[in-house]
Amino acid sequence: MERKVALDIHRRSLFVLIMEEGKQVLRRRFSPDPEGLAAFLAVIQPGDRVVMEATTHAFRLAARLESVGATVLVLDPQETRAVGMKGKKTDYRDCLALLRYLDEPHPPAVWCPDRRTREIRQLTRERFAFNQSLVRLKNRVRGLLADEGLEPTHAPWEPAGRVWLETQTLAPVTRRILERELAAIAVETALKAEQEEELAQLALECRTTQRLMQLVGFGSATAVMCLGEVGDLQRFPSSKHLVSYAGLHASVYQSATTVHYGPITKAGRSQLRWIMVEVAWRHVHEDGPEAAYFQRLVQRGKCPQVAIVALARRLLVLVYTLLRREATHRDLDLRRYEAKLERLAAHRPEATEPEPCNRDWAADRLEELTGQTAPRRAASRPRRLRPTKRRATAEGDPGGSSRRHGRGSASAARDEADAPRESHATPKPEEIARGA
Repeated sequence: MERKVALDIHRRSLFVLIMEEGKQVLRRRFSPDPEGLAAFLAVIQPGDRVVMEATTHAFRLAARLESVGATVLVLDPQETRAVGMKGKKTDYRDCLALLRYLDEPHPPAVWCPDRRTREIRQLTRERFAFNQSLVRLKNRVRGLLADEGLEPTHAPWEPAGRVWLETQTLAPVTRRILERELAAIAVETALKAEQEEELAQLALECRTTQRLMQLVGFGSATAVMCLGEVGDLQRFPSSKHLVSYAGLHASVYQSATTVHYGPITKAGRSQLRWIMVEVAWRHVHEDGPEAAYFQRLVQRGKCPQVAIVALARRLLVLVYTLLRREATHRDLDLRRYEAKLERLAAHRPEATEPEPCNRDWAADRLEELTGQTAPRRAASRPRRLRPTKRRATAEGDPGGSSRRHGRGSASAARDEADAPRESHATPKPEEIARGA
């Protein structure tokens, strides 16, 4: 008979409730360590229907359950958190509430990412942690220098800034703190460079990532992280669903004929929202084709932070359209796109057999993805000159045929000078009659 299994997952425990034909078969708590997980998988049978909430290590556990033949349903915790909390809240009552969703035709289920997507999402979280840590360290360095009344001409963590810092008179304690902060920045920057190398290797293998790099603001790292957060694009029927998934759509309050729209809901993947805001800022700084939209909003009186979120939503719609249709961006700057691909080609691993150089590799990818000629190849091709056909000018129409064929008066004069002395003009009708 079919068995129903409900899991209440915690960081330090795993509560399991198994029901068969309305009767309780198992009610037990397991530890999340490898031994406890092995004991839990031993009680699962092929064909069991398992339900759980999306929480810590839920997707990893769902993959293990599917490998032993169980059918897994992962629910959205925002839709199920109020269920089973009437009067008393226990793990047992929560599992009973989760079992009800197995019989519903449209449960609030979430998409379970595969292992590769989960690994990319872990890299995204690592990237976010690196950025936050570097921002805090750099702000502390700026604060220490501001306390000393100094305004650096270059960033103190760059070579030119380090040279400038050596020439300044600082208190011994301040200089020691600065040295430690700058050493921490150097370590964090080196670790971030290693992660960028790993993301670049993933971008080299994915044509979709290279297509997404057509948009200004997307590099190889941000394109890989964006695709990892989006996951399977086919599960979004329209761009509005993707915008809602990122939490970039406006909140709404409706009652009868009254409708109010407010700020964005932020109900979605916060990492995807962070990536799109970072891409939007870079799009503005590099004067991308959509930067005018941001400038218009600012001129109307919008706060720059509000305008940049609106631009992030607009760019996310472009991402959906570009990838869903596998099209070329209509405002694509071929030279900028080719330079991006050339920088990506520099991360290719060394091979024993000869391969195309970085420029040729970038040109091949550009022509493959856009169907257009690479700018470098177009500039290197010799220009073909069309042969000029010289025609005699009829009497009474000096230079007329030259103008009809795109040549000016100077070309017509040269044609006249080069023409043979004997006249080949067509005789007039009255001359023909006279000759007859």
